[in-house]
Amino acid sequence: TYDNIGDVYLAQDKFGEAKHNFLGSLKIAQQIKAANRIIEAYHSLYQLFYKQTKADSALVYYQQYNYLKDSVFNSEQSRQMAEIQADYINEKKEKEIQLLAHQKKIDQLTLYIVITLFVLTIALSLLIASRQRLKIRKNREILQQQQEIYQTQQTLMQEKLKNEQLAKEGLQKEIAYKNQQLTSHTLHMIKKNQLLEQIKAGLLALAQNPKQLKKELGNLNRLVEQGFNLDKEWEEFRQVFEQVHQDFFKQLKQQYPSLTPHELHVCALVKLNFSIKEMATILGIAPNSVAMARYRIRKKLQLETDDNLTEFMMKVA
Repeated sequence: TYDNIGDVYLAQDKFGEAKHNFLGSLKIAQQIKAANRIIEAYHSLYQLFYKQTKADSALVYYQQYNYLKDSVFNSEQSRQMAEIQADYINEKKEKEIQLLAHQKKIDQLTLYIVITLFVLTIALSLLIASRQRLKIRKNREILQQQQEIYQTQQTLMQEKLKNEQLAKEGLQKEIAYKNQQLTSHTLHMIKKNQLLEQIKAGLLALAQNPKQLKKELGNLNRLVEQGFNLDKEWEEFRQVFEQVHQDFFKQLKQQYPSLTPHELHVCALVKLNFSIKEMATILGIAPNSVAMARYRIRKKLQLETDDNLTEFMMKVA
């Protein structure tokens, strides 16, 4: 009770009252020789002087607290160790007695088992010797059959590998051919846009020199006819592209239905790893327009700033 009251005064910074109660607790504990309560009283006095920044007094009580705590702990530990050691010795002796009795029974049983096993071993040896010869003959026959089966399997495996290699080579040739077609169609589209640039230049020249009207109109007519022929190239490009990259447009359209046909064309060129300048030439638009189209595509695909658009397209289909 003194100790608890001292804790309350200490919490209220009433150091005089706290000291009085802690000393009262220590006195009673020493009278009744309650070691644990003496330890608590030393610790409380240490906290009191520590809180008052009286280092010397705090150190004295802390040393007394620490010394008594270690003494109590060591004596208690020694007592427990003595009890454990005595229990262990008694238990060990009882187990040794039981073990000796059990061992005697085991020795007798072992002798009976050894005699029985010896008789059985002789009988089994005679039986095994007679059956072993038959087993060896059967194993030879089985081994011969397995060798024949293995040789047949090896022959079939070689044929299968040969057919797979031929199929793989054929597929690689087909992919190479399709890629060559893609390149060819791309070049045609570039040529078409170059024609359109020529038409645009011709119109500007015509506006500046009306006297050359008939000649310039004839040239423009021929360029337009060439452009009509090249308009088919994009559809052929798309068909060949889908043969090489199956379901590319289908997957993009299903996952991102807001993509426009023009944006799908840009996606295909991105997958083929064309630069912005090259795509501008192919599509017949300014590089800034290509960059804007790429920006709209990234936004619709919900890509982060660090995400690479080309790597994303490579993973589609």
